[in-house]
Amino acid sequence: MSEAAIKIGLPEELLSRLVTTVSDRMGLHFPPHRYKDFVDGIGAVAGEFGFNDVTECAEWLASTEWSRDRIEALAGCLTIGETYFFRNAGNDTR
Repeated sequence: MSEAAIKIGLPEELLSRLVTTVSDRMGLHFPPHRYKDFVDGIGAVAGEFGFNDVTECAEWLASTEWSRDRIEALAGCLTIGETYFFRNAGNDTR
């Protein structure tokens, strides 16, 4: 296992497989420099799926079919909800 994989906390093969699965199933792309964010997101959703361990959750996600609820929970933890367009309506100068 490489030093980068140790820092991220998932085996490289599992991380690669899960990143590819998320890209294929959800259209979310995580380049290597964002792998830490990706693993943090998987860790955040692990409890919702009943896991205490991010590796176990990642293995489960990489090997099972995904329901709509599972996709929505993942999307909520893997994306950033921008809300700036709801603030200061009419005062936006962009």
